[in-house]
Amino acid sequence: MVNKAAIPPLASHTALNPKIPALEPDRLAISSNLEDWKASPRAALVNSYGAAGSNSAVLVCQAPEQNRQPPQAPLPANIVYPVMLSATTKSSLVAISRDLAAFLDTAAPRPTIADVAFTLVERRKRHPLQFVSTESSIDGLVKSLMSFQDPFTAPQPKKVVLTFFGQSRQIVGLNNDLYRSFPLFRHHLDACDDLLKQDGFSSCLPAVFNREPVTDVVALQCGMFAVQYACAMSWIDCGLQVEAVVGHSFGELTALAVSGVLCLSDALKLVATRAVLMQSKWEPHKGTMLLLGATTELVRKIIAGTSDVEIACYNAQTSQIVVGTENAIAAVEHLVKQDPEYRGLHCQRLDVTHGFHSRFN
Repeated sequence: MVNKAAIPPLASHTALNPKIPALEPDRLAISSNLEDWKASPRAALVNSYGAAGSNSAVLVCQAPEQNRQPPQAPLPANIVYPVMLSATTKSSLVAISRDLAAFLDTAAPRPTIADVAFTLVERRKRHPLQFVSTESSIDGLVKSLMSFQDPFTAPQPKKVVLTFFGQSRQIVGLNNDLYRSFPLFRHHLDACDDLLKQDGFSSCLPAVFNREPVTDVVALQCGMFAVQYACAMSWIDCGLQVEAVVGHSFGELTALAVSGVLCLSDALKLVATRAVLMQSKWEPHKGTMLLLGATTELVRKIIAGTSDVEIACYNAQTSQIVVGTENAIAAVEHLVKQDPEYRGLHCQRLDVTHGFHSRFN
């Protein structure tokens, strides 16, 4: 009734008992024909009276209209979706997979793979035995369901920790199709951009989509933060249960915002103002960062004869970051490449704007 917006006739009813007063004065009616239900929202009270005097009732209401923001561009044809079916026994899981395949194969109009995936993953109870796949089309899903034979036992859920990285390059390089096609992600990214502009900073969106190195440190770091934040909040809004967040260097600022320690507005002010200070107050030498795949002791030996170089980050037992002036880092690179003692040692410059975590700060 609620779904079809129609009121069916009462089964086996032809006439009202003459001992019952007329229903019209009380605005009551018993339907004798299929009638359109022209009301919004539609609500129906279903009750049941027991012979011993018990009674129960349930109110069934029309679902609220969802203000879904359509994609600004069609989703890529090859996008894949997670699909899940579950049951308590192998035979029942195989049976429902075949039934679903048969339904999808003949359904008219055909549902989209996105709608089917969402319904199966988010609107069904999870049972121990599962069929899990990733599909990009209904035809592909039908084929997988028909050939499915061996379910697997659902593992115990693991705790999720979101990790936010520091500045690792001078571009963000977000694909514009991602921004235009996913409204939830776009909503969070636009929210960051709007707050920046309200506080007097320039829009970060041009830097976010730029495929060339971004020279404006404020735009670059605000764009990095906005993309990290939008990704995290999109996952959380989709139901991801996050146990903890952690960030390295610049990523700590994103972690503070996602965790709620800082509100989004304050976090963006911090990121933008910090970048302004970096751009205007940094020493004449910005510093250059170099990754050396060696132990701390060996790295200290390598840089011992070179002034203006220091260890900035102790990443792991055999991974350290050194920072120095352009000329000093070039001297370290030359030494590592030319000295036979260091043959095979991994050496790589980092594509960053400044020599972070060093005296250059």
